[in-house]
Amino acid sequence: MAQLIKVESESQIKSSPAKFYNFFKNNMSQLVNIFPEKFESVQLLEGTDGCVGNVKLFKVMMGRETVTMKVRAEEFNDEERIIIYDAFEGDHTKLYKSFKSTITVRINGSVKWGIEVEKAEDSAPNPDRYLTLSIETAKAVDAHLLNH
Repeated sequence: MAQLIKVESESQIKSSPAKFYNFFKNNMSQLVNIFPEKFESVQLLEGTDGCVGNVKLFKVMMGRETVTMKVRAEEFNDEERIIIYDAFEGDHTKLYKSFKSTITVRINGSVKWGIEVEKAEDSAPNPDRYLTLSIETAKAVDAHLLNH
């Protein structure tokens, strides 16, 4: 029987919460320039940046391998600064039947990351490495936003 697993982490940012939220809503293709050690490419395949339903293809270095993920923007809640992405196609589907990522940017400068997956098999690992990537990405984006 498949398991539904949720992992979460919270971190502080020094940049403006509004700028941080807007980056993840509108400018994620810039991750290639900000964090090239991890992001090989971020390509908009469908829709428009900042609009629900847009689809992006990510090629990300995880360890020594390149992992691909097609991600659809499911929700942008500008009032509460919550973004939900659904990773519906890619290498992760070997391990997970479903994969949702939530970013919540609070006015106090904290950012909560949540990843919820349904494991394809009980032996599949928890998505901790994706959570670690989210936290590392937040640090890189925060530093970039402070300098620009």
